[in-house]
Amino acid sequence: MYHCLKKNISLVKANGGGDIPEDICGGLKAAVGLDWKTRRRLMIIIADAPCHGTMYHNEKDNYPTGDPGGLIPEVLLSQAAAKNIHVFFAKIKPMTDKMTSLWTDHMRKNHPSFPFNVFSIDSDVDFVVNITDAILSTAYL
Repeated sequence: MYHCLKKNISLVKANGGGDIPEDICGGLKAAVGLDWKTRRRLMIIIADAPCHGTMYHNEKDNYPTGDPGGLIPEVLLSQAAAKNIHVFFAKIKPMTDKMTSLWTDHMRKNHPSFPFNVFSIDSDVDFVVNITDAILSTAYL
């Protein structure tokens, strides 16, 4: 299973942009908008760059005031909590630290029963262990 997941992720190619931040808000919106069928709901965000908006990072950003479509990640995370979706963030690079710190604070303050969990992917073993832990942690909810 892990090798299949790794193979599929490695096929994804990034293009366009010209700046560091990614369209994380677009991904959050798409995931929250899914017609979730299961009682246990788990979203794992895997990213090596933060979302748009310099309040979330210290990188070059073509959209320094935030998402160009007006999406606000904290609102989307709150919508995920309202739909019983537990969100985990797989950290690849430290440039996402400022963003995940703000998101963690938001979820702790506004949705304490839906903690925003961050884990690092420093190796293949870390990835498998942390994904497994994330899945098992939602099994008892």
